[in-house]
Amino acid sequence: QKAMEIWSNASVSFKGTQLKVKRWVSDRDSNLTSKTAVKAMMKERIEHLMTVAGPNNQTGLLDSTCRRLLELARVNLDMSGLTLPFWELAIRHAGELMNTFPTARHVLHHSPHERWTGEPTVDLIRRLKSFGAEVFPLRPVSARPNQSKLDPVSPGERGRFRYLGEELGHGFRSKGARYIDLLAKPPRMHVARDFDIDEDMDRVRELPLP
Repeated sequence: QKAMEIWSNASVSFKGTQLKVKRWVSDRDSNLTSKTAVKAMMKERIEHLMTVAGPNNQTGLLDSTCRRLLELARVNLDMSGLTLPFWELAIRHAGELMNTFPTARHVLHHSPHERWTGEPTVDLIRRLKSFGAEVFPLRPVSARPNQSKLDPVSPGERGRFRYLGEELGHGFRSKGARYIDLLAKPPRMHVARDFDIDEDMDRVRELPLP
């Protein structure tokens, strides 16, 4: 709830007064019907609209969105050759990708991103790269093996570094993107702005790592 209210500050509907969550729509999941959840909703004066058992399509938009999100996440994992441990990041990336799709309900078919922020969708498309693409991080001279300008500028081997999407989460977004070092023990996540990337996923899919 708090994360959504923070994100609402970037919406075209924000006029200087904090927007509030006013309703939850759920399928009666126990984490939203517990005494703790009911107490929290009452305290925040949030309505809870629940479906009933049996009938279909009571949350059609939500069900359709979740289905498309899972399909895109599966494509992300399969296309990159990455496996289930990366499911959360694959879904986050899929969500960002879905925000670039046109919507039928808008008269000009603007994407969710443009409808929410007022910014052109092309700006988001330019930032997003293929999930799991091979990354070649650019190292400063001081971080190169011989600290020489003649050393390789960017390390990388056999799919060692992989792109995992923009760095964002509950209430935050950074100006960099996430990539993972699969040879580190344990694998280590990095956030960077300066790197080259290979998005030829037919080639990347066949890399030895992971």
